[in-house]
Amino acid sequence: MFKEVKSVKLFRHVFGGNFGGFVEMWEFESLADLEKWLNKYALDRDYATFHPEFMALIVPERYSINIWAPVAPR
Repeated sequence: MFKEVKSVKLFRHVFGGNFGGFVEMWEFESLADLEKWLNKYALDRDYATFHPEFMALIVPERYSINIWAPVAPR
């Protein structure tokens, strides 16, 4: 795992709404850590090959990137 990433989780939607969909959740300590990880990841040679192939599998109408913040402190 990358040192900037606190955790990665994958969830499958099983009830209501978008049945059968998936949510991938990456946790970072701060937006600065996310930016650092994105910059490092974008320079990776394997990423240049993998990312376009991965994105070809995505249904554009169902794909989104969101930034969430906790409602209450831990």
